[in-house]
Amino acid sequence: MVDYIRQKEISAPGSEIDVRTLFERYAFDVISTAGFGLESQNFGATESEFSKMLKKTQTPTTFQVITLLTFYLFPRVVSALGIRVSDTKSTDYFRDLIRKTIQERQATGVVPDDFLQLLLEIKNKDFVKDESNADEIWDAENARTHTITELTENTIVAQCLLFFFSGFDATNTFLIYAAYEIAINPEIQEHLFQEILFAYERNNTELSFDLIMKMEYLDKVVCEVLRKYPPAFRTTRVASNPYEIPNSGVVLDKGTSVVIPVYAIHHDEGKLVLMIPSFYSQMFPKCFKCRILSGS
Repeated sequence: MVDYIRQKEISAPGSEIDVRTLFERYAFDVISTAGFGLESQNFGATESEFSKMLKKTQTPTTFQVITLLTFYLFPRVVSALGIRVSDTKSTDYFRDLIRKTIQERQATGVVPDDFLQLLLEIKNKDFVKDESNADEIWDAENARTHTITELTENTIVAQCLLFFFSGFDATNTFLIYAAYEIAINPEIQEHLFQEILFAYERNNTELSFDLIMKMEYLDKVVCEVLRKYPPAFRTTRVASNPYEIPNSGVVLDKGTSVVIPVYAIHHDEGKLVLMIPSFYSQMFPKCFKCRILSGS
């Protein structure tokens, strides 16, 4: 990404860069590499097939929007009719790509450290064949859940697709809002820059996961961005077993849908400690995470 920005500056000095497109490419590149060891080539001179298919997933058709809304209202009807919510062409493309990657690893014996390899190792150990380990997974393509008792290739592909698209959207959204907030808050930008620069030089100009995790101010900024701009405004969960909400006397029956209003909770001063509506990362002291009310 850095080389791409430098090239843009050389070819057109002083020109603007569309950060939405930039972070889309970056998020796609990171997720595809870290998750599946795939080279997306998203920062090439010409648009890759990866990028084209990605755009198709990000621009749903009118039919897909109607189908998705119908699913929320009548999930059993959509499931019974076997209607696919996702774009068929792009989904098939990524499915085939993941399957080819699996076949190549099995043929060559290459063992990279990524999400796909973790699933393959679980499959080889027959971890989920024990019914006590059975779990439900979400089939985004057909808008329904399946209980897994065996980790098949189809299950692995489905989980990879879910990991990929969920991770891409969350990463892309976070980066866009983070860039916006540090742009309009130069004092925070400078403080963050100095912390990163100090850590970078102190570690012999090398960045590592452990080093990043030690950057307290960076953690504050990340937390505040996610607090103010949660990737999902709300999320829904289904009770897999009867559950009694503590100290309420309310019992959720198995199959009950629970809607969690993430955005409302994040902006509710009664639930979060020392919260103000504007972006201000100094409001996140070192012990802030442990002060968030349980269940909020």
